[in-house]
Amino acid sequence: MKRYRFLVLVFLWSVLFGAGPVFSSGNGVKIGLWCEFLPYSRVKDYIRDMGEQDITLILHIGPSDIGNPDLVSLLKKAEQCHVDVRAWFLLPYEEDLYFCEDTLDNTEDFVNDFIDWVKRDGIGIKWVVFDCEPTPSTGREFFRYVREKDIVSFIGHLKKNKNEKRFKRSVHRMNKIIGRLHKEGFFVAGTSNRMILEGLYFRNISLQDSLNVPFTMLDWDELSFLVYRYKASQIDYLGMVKRYAKIAKKYFGGKGVLDIGLIGDNRKIPENEKRMDLFGGEKKFTDLLIGIDNPLELAEIVDIIKKNGLSRVNVYSLDGIAVSGYSLAAWFENDVPPDKRYFTHIASIKAGLTNASLQLIYNVLVGKQESIEEEFGMSRQKEYNPPGKNKSRL
Repeated sequence: MKRYRFLVLVFLWSVLFGAGPVFSSGNGVKIGLWCEFLPYSRVKDYIRDMGEQDITLILHIGPSDIGNPDLVSLLKKAEQCHVDVRAWFLLPYEEDLYFCEDTLDNTEDFVNDFIDWVKRDGIGIKWVVFDCEPTPSTGREFFRYVREKDIVSFIGHLKKNKNEKRFKRSVHRMNKIIGRLHKEGFFVAGTSNRMILEGLYFRNISLQDSLNVPFTMLDWDELSFLVYRYKASQIDYLGMVKRYAKIAKKYFGGKGVLDIGLIGDNRKIPENEKRMDLFGGEKKFTDLLIGIDNPLELAEIVDIIKKNGLSRVNVYSLDGIAVSGYSLAAWFENDVPPDKRYFTHIASIKAGLTNASLQLIYNVLVGKQESIEEEFGMSRQKEYNPPGKNKSRL
């Protein structure tokens, strides 16, 4: 029982922590750069360098930012410098931030207002990015389970959230929201936790119902998965990134992307104090904010993603670069020798075995819903190509 308790805690931690271009930046991989907290007036200072590096800006835009003069000025400069800007939709904290089953009313209102603004003012944004994760209130509960090692409540939470009818209704409604954007000429990307990608690999999408986060069955033009390093060593992180790059490539081909980071010491970003209070993580949250501090390590991470089949990488974040002590160019100017080899086999196998154990625990203690597995993805070859039972794991 102690062994299962440890694995369940690892599973919980992973759930909680865990957006036809010209390729130029990042060793031949197209780079997208998230920006969450920097004021728009400060983001402008980086636009020229982003244009020179051919980096896409994935920019946080909330409902109150529509029509913001600083945002409009930033977008004009981005257009002048040939920087593609993607609108990363986040709701206010009090409206639970993310695109999931619990936020559909507010998200739909936001989308409608955004479309009206873009059409009215001729805003040149072509891509919209939705962040699909459990709400902060759910995250706060998960952090409490971690602190108290309360496995029973955690399993109960996952079971309670499972609601097949609600899940299907949410998938339909979320696809209607995405469809509205498509109809208006936008491309739509989604990002979510790497555990959802692992769920696909182990033929389990019921986890998405347990988290109230439909994702892989939505009509995305691009899907990205958060694979942050946190406390892992560089070699272990390279093994993780290699594994997830292969899985994303297998299921989503050119639509698959990894979100990597964190860049810099994010404890220096004041807004993270509010985020820490929101999620209730206390010191456990703060410890996760110590990011990658060496541009050479970032170059290796991007390189191994490229070598495992992906042509896009999203890096979190410009905020971290701003406090890192390095210029933006310095983070992306390093080349890795084309014949460089990475001894990541043990790390990749370890990650695979850990996640196989976590999926087994989920199946036994929470339980898959076969009708959801059949209806959303496990047999739809045109969208997914699940590995057969006899095929070797990564």
